[in-house]
Amino acid sequence: MENLKKRGYLSFWPILSTATIIMTGIFFAMSIYLFIDTLSSSDGTFADAASEMAVFALVSVLMFALGIPIFFRARDEVIAATTLSYAPKHQEVVRVVAKTLQVAGSIYGTETTHTIAFEFPSGVREAIEVGSKQYSVVGESEVGLLTYKRRKERLYFVSFEPFC
Repeated sequence: MENLKKRGYLSFWPILSTATIIMTGIFFAMSIYLFIDTLSSSDGTFADAASEMAVFALVSVLMFALGIPIFFRARDEVIAATTLSYAPKHQEVVRVVAKTLQVAGSIYGTETTHTIAFEFPSGVREAIEVGSKQYSVVGESEVGLLTYKRRKERLYFVSFEPFC
């Protein structure tokens, strides 16, 4: 699985899922602590503590609600990565027909996707996502040996060795 992480097949979703679960537990524990502390105090500060309790309880519920889809996305990515690691490798002589670079941005930053289109001996053209290092090394119109893995009709780049 470490090898897949180096190639960019695993993202931050498993880490985010774990952090969300931990933070939800902390906020839930804090709201329970405030509730117990409020019940045990006899100085009449229930109104003050009740508002704090409500905030912690609301944050706990919101984090739990946000954590559910994050958890399932993380689970799906880990399953996909582990099944990909057991997929057999295929090798074919191919020709590079195109290289594309796509940059997507949001308020959280930018994400760059490097894609190389290969033409197989059968005439079929397939675009495969590659890392920036492989993208910069491979040139258009090169012919070479492509090693890839296939999972659910999607190709995953392993290596490309151009012929001299």
